[in-house]
Amino acid sequence: MKNETTTEELNKLKAEHYQLMSDNQLKSEKLDRELANSVNLEYLKNIIMSYFMTNDSRVQINLIRVVFQAMHFTEDEQLKVMEAHSANN
Repeated sequence: MKNETTTEELNKLKAEHYQLMSDNQLKSEKLDRELANSVNLEYLKNIIMSYFMTNDSRVQINLIRVVFQAMHFTEDEQLKVMEAHSANN
């Protein structure tokens, strides 16, 4: 009787432990994504600020290319931006 109770308690504790580990893993992954997004936004902010603060079109083009990579622009989107940039400069 006592052995059965102990086994049941142990199984409950194992299940609780598994659930806590699973929850912890999900929270950790969420925090990692949030941190990566935060870093990416700060990086992108710095690139955009640099773009706005320079008049050198060669530097602007390089900064635009960095934004393309960071934001995963499609080729079509890249062409549109580059055409607009060329028309404005």
